[in-house]
Amino acid sequence: MGLISDNDERAYLEEIKHVENWCQENNLLLNVSKTKELLVDCSKKQEWHYQAVRINGTTMGRVDSFRYLGIHISQDLSWSRHTNSLAKKARQCLYHLRRLRDFRLPSKVLRNFYTCTIESILMGNITVWFGNSTKQDRQALQRVLRSAECITHTELPDLQTSETSDELTLLTMDSMDFTLDYSDYDNYTVDNLTYEEVSFRVHPTCSGEVLCIALVVINALIFLLGIVGNGMVIWIAGFKMKNSVSTTWMKKLVNTTWYLSLAVSDFLFCAFLPFHVVYLVKGDWVFGLFLCKFQSFIMFINMFSSIFLLLIISMDRCVVVMFPV
Repeated sequence: MGLISDNDERAYLEEIKHVENWCQENNLLLNVSKTKELLVDCSKKQEWHYQAVRINGTTMGRVDSFRYLGIHISQDLSWSRHTNSLAKKARQCLYHLRRLRDFRLPSKVLRNFYTCTIESILMGNITVWFGNSTKQDRQALQRVLRSAECITHTELPDLQTSETSDELTLLTMDSMDFTLDYSDYDNYTVDNLTYEEVSFRVHPTCSGEVLCIALVVINALIFLLGIVGNGMVIWIAGFKMKNSVSTTWMKKLVNTTWYLSLAVSDFLFCAFLPFHVVYLVKGDWVFGLFLCKFQSFIMFINMFSSIFLLLIISMDRCVVVMFPV
């Protein structure tokens, strides 16, 4: 790390030369292909152009961001690249959380999985970057957290609360004295250990998949036709047909009630279908915990009510045909 003052980079280049000489004196070899230069310019008035750094006759590459100890440090000292990386990695783990939910595991187990995987990703070095991150970056991470709440059906601590608790933990650890005694441990080596490679399948988004795109198109057609068709049935049967006290009209009124109820049930199903389409495209629920639960509630009510109404209509038609009056 070096400092360039008043656009004079001689001191900076001299520091790099000292590092190069020190490595040579201590029989160390700098890997220039993996060594990168990151220039952070806090001046916004004028853009300066600095000469490339050369080590052992090889030009060192210059980058606009670098990952150091798990944190993406950008040239403009913003955290958008780092938060985007965290959100992408956390969304990949949401797939495994959904798979566990599909196996009907209890919410406590799902929350433990979230804490061990997704939360550990989101909370990594949070005291370093969260305070200076933008509102948009925080909202992107909060959407991942809300999706996890929808999957686990539990309320999870937000990032602001977790950052505060981490700061308190750091303060407590600074005031503690850790003294470790290793006399009870035996010596061992790990040279001969082998590790099993584990492969994970990441749930992709809808873009580029023929089957997924076909499902989106079919659901969109169902939405359009269902809204228009059931809306016309509700409008005609509910508002245009006049009620009459005659026996014939009373029979028609009973039949109309069944069909009207079925049309209302199907209309509600079609009205909530776009939420499912967006979820299918993005692979992530972005509408919050309330709509997640309410949409599931509407879908289940619609399924049972439609089956019940079809049963009633079938029984009514059977009685009319077999026992005519």
